[in-house]
Amino acid sequence: MTASSHQEYTPLSIARQFYALATPRERRLFWWLCLLNIVMGLFEIGVAGGISLLGVAMSAPESLARYALLENIRAALPFSPGIPTALQFLILVLAGVCAAALLKNVLLGYITWLQNYFSQRIAWTMGSNLFRRFLAAPHIWHAGQNSAELLTSLNWKVYVAAYATTLLTLFTQIVIAVFLLGGALIANPLLSCLLFASVALLAVLIQKGTRARIYGLSQDIRHYDLYNSRVAMQGLQGLREIAIYDKRQNFLQEYAKFIDDYSLKNSSRTTLPMLPMWVLEVAGMLLLLLVLLLQVRLGSSVAATTGMLTLLAAVSWRLLPAANKTMNAILNMRFNQPTLEKLLDFVTELPAPERLDARPVRHFQREISLHDVSFTYPHAEHAALRDISLTIPKGSMVGLVGLSGSGKSTLTSLITGLLRPQQGHLCLDGNIWNTSTERLNIGYVPQNLYLLDATLAENVAFSHWGEPVDEERVRECCRMAAMDFVEDLPEGIHTPLGERGVRLSGGQIQRVGIARALYDRPELLIFDEATSSLDGATERAIQSTIESLRQHVTLVVVAHRLSTVEGCDLLYWIDKGSVAMHGTAATVLPAYEKTLQHTAAHLAEKLS
Repeated sequence: MTASSHQEYTPLSIARQFYALATPRERRLFWWLCLLNIVMGLFEIGVAGGISLLGVAMSAPESLARYALLENIRAALPFSPGIPTALQFLILVLAGVCAAALLKNVLLGYITWLQNYFSQRIAWTMGSNLFRRFLAAPHIWHAGQNSAELLTSLNWKVYVAAYATTLLTLFTQIVIAVFLLGGALIANPLLSCLLFASVALLAVLIQKGTRARIYGLSQDIRHYDLYNSRVAMQGLQGLREIAIYDKRQNFLQEYAKFIDDYSLKNSSRTTLPMLPMWVLEVAGMLLLLLVLLLQVRLGSSVAATTGMLTLLAAVSWRLLPAANKTMNAILNMRFNQPTLEKLLDFVTELPAPERLDARPVRHFQREISLHDVSFTYPHAEHAALRDISLTIPKGSMVGLVGLSGSGKSTLTSLITGLLRPQQGHLCLDGNIWNTSTERLNIGYVPQNLYLLDATLAENVAFSHWGEPVDEERVRECCRMAAMDFVEDLPEGIHTPLGERGVRLSGGQIQRVGIARALYDRPELLIFDEATSSLDGATERAIQSTIESLRQHVTLVVVAHRLSTVEGCDLLYWIDKGSVAMHGTAATVLPAYEKTLQHTAAHLAEKLS
C-alpha cells in the first residue's frame, strides 16, 4: 500500500482511529464529554418545557393550578398577598426558565471549552504519532517520499483538531435533538412527527446535494496546498541558483499558479455549509404556521393551542440550530476527510515502532565483513548489489571506488544499518550482526552535510543532540579535523552557523562534518564521497586530515577520484553492484584508471 492509495473511511472509522491513537487521559476525557452531553440534553428539554409552560402562563395562567408540583412550589414561596395568583405562576415559571437557561449555558460553555481542549490534544497526539512513524520509517521508504509533502502532512494536525471538534459537535447536537424530539413526541406525537419528519427530509436532501461537491473541493484544495509547499520549499532551498539564473519571477508565478482556482473553491467550500441554515430556518417557520393552522382546524382550545405551539416553537428554536450545526458538521467533516485520509494512510502504511531508543552498540575486535550480500530497491529492474563479499580489518583504511551508480552508497547504507541485506549476512568478527537491533559506533561524513540552524558546537555535538554539549570535546574534535578557522568566527564554537551553514565555505562545512563524526569517539569512520564536490586544494587539505585520523580509527573512504584513495591499505572496486577487483591501491588503481579513461573516451565519442 502507498500513501497515495487509501482505504475507504467513514466518520465512524475515523473516530475509531482517533480513539485507538488516543492516550488513556484523552479516552477518559472523551467519556466525560459523553456524560456531560447527556446532562446537556436534559437541560435542553427542561428549558423547552419551561418555555411551553411560560406560554401557557401568559395565555391562561389559571390552568397551571392543575399541576400539583407547581401549585405546591408557588404556595411555599413568600409571595406578597397583593400579587395575583396568575402573576405568581408567571413569575415562578419565568424564574425557572431563567435558572435552567443559566445552568444550561454554563454547562454549554464548559462542554465547548472541553471539546476544543480534547480536539487539540488529539491533534497533537496524531502529529506526534505520525512524526514518530516518520522517524522510525525505513530509509528505503523515505527515499520514495517528498520531504515537502511529509512536512505539510505534519502541519495538517490543524485539520485533525477541526475534524475532532466537528465530530464532538455532531455528537452533542444529536444528543440534544434526541432529547428535544423525545419531549415533543410525548406532548403530541402526530404534530411532532409531521414537523420533524419534514425538517429531517429536507436536511437529508440538502446533505445529499452538497456532500459530493464538498469532498471534491477539499481534494482540490489539498492538492493546491501540497503543490504550493513543494514550490515554496524548492524556492527557499534553491535561492542561490534561483538568483544566479534570475528565476525569481518564475518561481513566484509558479507559487501563485492556482490562486484563482484556490480562491474560488475555498469560497465555495466556506459558503456551502451555510446553505442548510438558511433553508431550514425558513422551512421551520413555515411548518410552525402549518401546525397552528392544523390546531385551529381541529378546534383546540386557546390554552392547548398556545401550549402546544409554544412547546414546538421552543423545541424548533433549539432543534433548528441543532439541525443546522449537524448539517454544518457533516459538511465540514466531508471537507476535512480527504486530508484525514492522507494522514491515516500514513498511519496504516507505517507500523508504530515499539520504541525509538538507541540500539545498543556492538564492538568488534578484528573485522567487519559482508558475505554474499545482495540488495534490490523497490520497483528497480536490476539489483543495486549482487553477491558482495568484502572485509574491513580493524585499524585499516579501506577504500571503495567505482563510477556513479555502481552501488557504493548502497553498500555504505548497509554498513551503517540504514538498509538491511535481502540476501547474505553482515558479520562482526565472524558472527552475524543484526543491524536492526545492534549498531556500530560509527562516524559518518556525507557528501552533502546536514547542518542544524544552530551554533558550531551544537552541530559538532549532533550525535548527542538534546544533551549538554561537552565544549572541551568539541574543541578537541575541531583540532582533529584541522578546523583552523574556528578562532576567526565571531563567537568561536558558539557562533551560529545559519541555515545550511551559510557562514561557511564548502571545505569548512566538510571539516565540521569530520568533527561531528569524531565527537562520539567512533570505532568506524566512513567518508561517503566527502570530497567529491570540493576543489583540488581543498580536497588535498581534507585528504591530509583523513590520513591523520587513520591511527585513531578504522576508516572507510568512498570515492570515485583516484587521489582520494591512494593511501588506502585495501581497495575494493565496485562495478554494477559487484566487486570487480580488490587488493592494494597499487594493484587496483591502474586497472580502475584504465576503465575511467575508456569510459571518458567513449562518452567523448558519443558527444562528438
